[in-house]
Amino acid sequence: MTNDLDRISTDLVKSLGHDELADLGGTIGDIALDSVITSGALDGVPVVGTLVNIARSGAAIRDLVFQRKVIAFLTSFANESDHTSRKEFVRKIEEQDDGQRFGETILLLLERMDDLSKPVIVGRLMAATARGDMSLKEGLRLSRIVDRAFIEDLLLLPDLNDGKVQPDEGIADALFTAGLLSNDGSDGGTFLSVEEGGEPGGTIYSRNRYARLLMEFGLSSRKKP
Repeated sequence: MTNDLDRISTDLVKSLGHDELADLGGTIGDIALDSVITSGALDGVPVVGTLVNIARSGAAIRDLVFQRKVIAFLTSFANESDHTSRKEFVRKIEEQDDGQRFGETILLLLERMDDLSKPVIVGRLMAATARGDMSLKEGLRLSRIVDRAFIEDLLLLPDLNDGKVQPDEGIADALFTAGLLSNDGSDGGTFLSVEEGGEPGGTIYSRNRYARLLMEFGLSSRKKP
């Protein structure tokens, strides 16, 4: 299994700059992932072909779900980046241990993710890194945050009001713990009860730099309709 992980890791990095990925980004954005997988259209992309072959050999990699996550990530990355930026991104990554460590990091994140929306977000973040909109360190840090957080909480991030006590304290606390909010102190509230029109007290939160990067580059698509 260790050799398989090494092979998949390096193949994932190769796939990010693969010529077929250009067609992938332009053609399957709205097609069901299952259809793409079963059609064999992506077998020429290195990591997809490797996953298919390992699955056929009977190795336990949670075959279909894992394939869906990898393809969702690749599709999102392709949709949000151009051929030149992808090639340069792969070149830089492969300068360090053939990209194996980066590939392993992404694969382990994808394997743990509990919602198929998350690989799409990570694909966008890596595309932003390839375009130079953020550093690789920032992209990987945000990818780990996406992995740990509830997807429902992440999707509410654009609606939060900075410098205020948030209506749902539990969600705000979770986003703070995830590393997306800063603590700006506390508000004691008003003497009136909430039922009488008073304001509840609580912790004052604001979205930090990572939250803004995630909203701009991860939670929304830059692909032109």
